[in-house]
Amino acid sequence: MASNAALGKLILAATFGTFFYYVFWVAVLPFMVIDARDESWIYSLFPPMRFAFLVPALFGVLLVGGLSAFSLYHLGRRCSTMETWLVIGISGVTNGGKTTLAKALETYFLAHQGGVFFKENLHLNRVVSICQDDYFLPVDSPRHEVIKKLNHINWEVMGSLDMDRMCQDVMKVLGHKFILYDCHQLRHHQNGDRDREMDGPEPVEPAMDEYNLFADHFLSNFLTKYDENGTASQRATNLIKKSKNESYQSMSIKLNILLLEGFLIFNHSFTRDLCTVKFHIHLPYERCYARRMQRVYDPPDVIGYFEMCVWPLYERHYREFKGRKDIYVLNGEVPPDSIFNYVLNCIKDLL
Repeated sequence: MASNAALGKLILAATFGTFFYYVFWVAVLPFMVIDARDESWIYSLFPPMRFAFLVPALFGVLLVGGLSAFSLYHLGRRCSTMETWLVIGISGVTNGGKTTLAKALETYFLAHQGGVFFKENLHLNRVVSICQDDYFLPVDSPRHEVIKKLNHINWEVMGSLDMDRMCQDVMKVLGHKFILYDCHQLRHHQNGDRDREMDGPEPVEPAMDEYNLFADHFLSNFLTKYDENGTASQRATNLIKKSKNESYQSMSIKLNILLLEGFLIFNHSFTRDLCTVKFHIHLPYERCYARRMQRVYDPPDVIGYFEMCVWPLYERHYREFKGRKDIYVLNGEVPPDSIFNYVLNCIKDLL
């Protein structure tokens, strides 16, 4: 401790000495009236005046250049170790066609894996799909809510899903360090005729940043909860919102795509705000009921389950995000191929 204190005092003394020497050299010496007999002696203690500003300028250039080179080197290393992800969310009413759309997109993306993806600077690297239906709780789980009038489990609520496990799996896919590819959200289509091709969906206005919690931070409370390694704070500092960086638009990017599909992904804060691109498929009551009756579920629907539970809860959940401007609402009555082409064109325009 004593040696460190002595060293600190020595450095402080040297710093002050250098500062006063330089101030005297630059600000005092030129204005001193010096006797001719002493002039050579005093001036011999200082370098020529032409070096007075050359020395600090040289040190400034070296300092700024060194710091810039250091920052660029470590930023390049950081970006090279990070995964860049485009997260696409697909939600919808039961039997609306969300799984069909998600599988069609996954097949298309996998077919273009490893190649240029819509833009010359984008190269499709990985494609991962996660379905919310895979996270339903077991039938015998005590966490289920039972509808007493029907003596049937309510599968239409968030409590019927193991969302903690789903979010943990999402974080495992994204990795320890990653970058979210922000597409400036959904934009107006300039071609009005093209907007009407779907005969249902209306173009949405660009989403405001306040709609997305990822605009300024990375939901550190969710990261703390779902990050098994306890490195949420470090991950938050490593997240970079790239959409406002002009240089990011031209740099070569290996893009990964994560497809999140499920009937309640836009009703959960983490999955909703993680999605950069959001699509929701809607059906009217009669068409939805007709499709539901053609499917067999395990466990099977009981009489009255659709009317008392499925549809009322769908309407309630839909109202929670219906007014958001960053979600495309698609008409589920349109043929699946048309929906797929429309969604693909939307993604292409965004990128």
